[in-house]
Parts: sequence; structure tokens; C-alpha cells
Amino acid sequence: MRGVTAAGVRRIDETLRRRPPRSHRRSSRLRLLIPAIALVVLATGATVGSAAQPPAPPYPAGALAIATGERGSVYYYYGLGLLDATRRALPDLEPYLRVSPSSQRNVELLAQGEVQMAFSRADVAANLPRGQTDSLRALARLYDDYLHLVVRDDSPIDDLADLRGKRVSIGLRDSGIQRPVLDLLREAGMTQADFTLEWFGATESGEKLRTGTIDAFFFFGGVPTQGLVDLNLIGPRLRLIDLAEWAPKLREGYGGFYTTLTVPSSAYGMAPITTVGVPTYLLAPEKMDPDLAYALTAMLFTQRGILEGAHPAAKRLDRRAAINTRPITLHDGAARYYRDTKI
Repeated sequence: MRGVTAAGVRRIDETLRRRPPRSHRRSSRLRLLIPAIALVVLATGATVGSAAQPPAPPYPAGALAIATGERGSVYYYYGLGLLDATRRALPDLEPYLRVSPSSQRNVELLAQGEVQMAFSRADVAANLPRGQTDSLRALARLYDDYLHLVVRDDSPIDDLADLRGKRVSIGLRDSGIQRPVLDLLREAGMTQADFTLEWFGATESGEKLRTGTIDAFFFFGGVPTQGLVDLNLIGPRLRLIDLAEWAPKLREGYGGFYTTLTVPSSAYGMAPITTVGVPTYLLAPEKMDPDLAYALTAMLFTQRGILEGAHPAAKRLDRRAAINTRPITLHDGAARYYRDTKI
């Protein structure tokens, strides 16, 4: 899983420095001149070819821990793509994944110095204590997460109001999803007393819904989230609840980074719905070496094909959108990369 490369420069052999016999002097000069011309041509070609995509500067070697999400999530598959891309583009690094249950846990791992890169929703990062926010930096805005409210297709639940009296999972405790979900329910005129709260992660919630242990569950994830695709194929069939009425209110009352997005029918083979969206960022510690941050940011775009192969959410990666990471400041190394590419 880890690979290390070494680079070196060959020393010129002393025999090349000796003055050749007079009879061979002219041909020797010609032989020495040909490699020199080749080096000039190669150097010129490298300069011309790098105009659109500047070469990344040298970066410090070492381990690179990447905090993702639980298996089946977009974070997890995107993380697998980052793992492969890093090995190919930055061979002096030794990347590995830390599977994590939530954005909240990811930023905690970053703050504790246990990982060097992490996926996080913008709202989770924005609601951190000031000291933790100051210690984080962004490398890029990657794509938008969608709030999914999932029920069985045969369920009587058709909107938020129908959750009253039902068993509803809102994610693991302190996972970062509770705040927007409870804010959303508050906008709909409900409190926690109106339903039975359960605290399961997305994977476990899906299984509980399938067996009838719960009636509905919320989770944030990119589209499509493979875990939900698989669950729907296993059966029974599932549905998503439309949140079009409440998405603008969540944005107005709780944060400008919330948006209104549509989940197309092609994502899960279900009826299309409108829901709440929030950006996902790739974060790093503020103290990360600037050259390493530069190299990692450049890798996102030079190895984009590998990332897209891991999950289609990577197709939404865009240089112009990537710099919009409020309220988290771009890392100095990442900002330098975007300046160098004229963003």
C-alpha cells in the first residue's frame, strides 16, 4: 500500500573531461554537443507544456492519513480515489484511509493531528468552536452533499409532518447531522417530543428501516450514495421525502451555505425530489507544509480521471468553484496553486 521513490543525479565521468587525441577532437566535440542540444529541447518542451498546468513544487515525504466516511458513503469512495491518485502522482507519500462515521469526527481527527486530510460538510466546519476552526484550512470545495429523508415505499409518510409519532433515526450522536435536521424539524413546527429519536449511522439506519425497526432516517451524502443504491436493490423498495418547502427556510435561518438541490430519478431509480444541499470540503491542518498542500491540491485536478472513476461526484470538481470554501480559509499552499492556474 506504500511506495517510495528516490531521485538522484548521475555524476559526469572523469574520462569525459580528458582532452581527446587531436585526430578525434572534432568528432568528440560533436558527440558531446548532441546530448546538450537534446537537453535544451527537452527543457524547452517542458516549459511550453507546463503553461496550462504548472508543475507542483517539491513536497515533504511521509505518511498521509485521509479521514473519509463509513463504507458505502461518497466520502469513502472518494477517499479510495484519493488513495489511488496520491500513490500515482505523489509517490513519496504513504497514503492510507481512516474510516470515520461523520464529518464531525473527521474534523476532530484533524484538530488532534491524527489525520492530514479530511472530508467535511461546510456547516459542520462552520459550527466548530473558534479555536478549532482557526486550526483548519481548506484545499478545495469538492461537491454538494444532499440531505436524504428515507422511508419505505409502502410507508404512510409523505412529508415532514407525517413523522409525528414515528421512530426516526437522525444519525449517530454528535455526528454533525443532528443540528440541521433538528433545525429543519423546528421550522416545520415540531420538537423532539413529537417522535421517537433513534441514533444510528446511515448504514445501520438502512438496515433498521429494511427490517421495520424504524420508520424513517436522515443522512447527508453525495448523489448517488452507493449504500442507498444497494439497500434499494435488496428491498423492500424505498422512497425519498421531498423537502422543497423547508430548504429555503433552513438557508434563511441557519446559514447561507445551505442550498436547494434536486435529486434526479436517475440517482436511485426513485421519484425525483427537492432537498437541502450543503458543500463538502477537503480540509487539512493549518500547519501543513505549504508545498505539500500545493502538491495535493494540484493532484485533485491532474488526477481527476482517477477520482471520477472512484465516484461520479468527482465530476463536479471545478477550479473556480473549488476556491469558495467559506467560512474556512484556503490553505496558503492551495491558494498559491489556484493563483498559479489563474483562478
